[in-house]
Amino acid sequence: KGIKAYKSFKVNEEYSFPLEQGSTVDLIENGNKRLQFKSAWTRKNHVLPGRYPVKLFKCAGRDKKGNRLRQPYSPEDFDELVVVGWEAEEPLFWSIPMEKLVERGYIETK
Repeated sequence: KGIKAYKSFKVNEEYSFPLEQGSTVDLIENGNKRLQFKSAWTRKNHVLPGRYPVKLFKCAGRDKKGNRLRQPYSPEDFDELVVVGWEAEEPLFWSIPMEKLVERGYIETK
């Protein structure tokens, strides 16, 4: 739903899907910008209205008990994070370059 809304919002761009299944890239914009989409949510009666939390991790398989394992993204995983939130069925978009995520400490470099 978010990717479709984004493509409708930015109609002057060209889009393709990555060839690799299960990669950290959800959509490629203009042949070279690798986008990762995350859905944001807000809770009713939230202490901090107007904030949209996003989970910044990727799946890393399962443990022996079948529980999902998670790991943080690395700077090479995508070029831009597109956060999609919804209010009254209208999409809201935030595009955040990887450099900003690294600069502010949301993505670690090791």
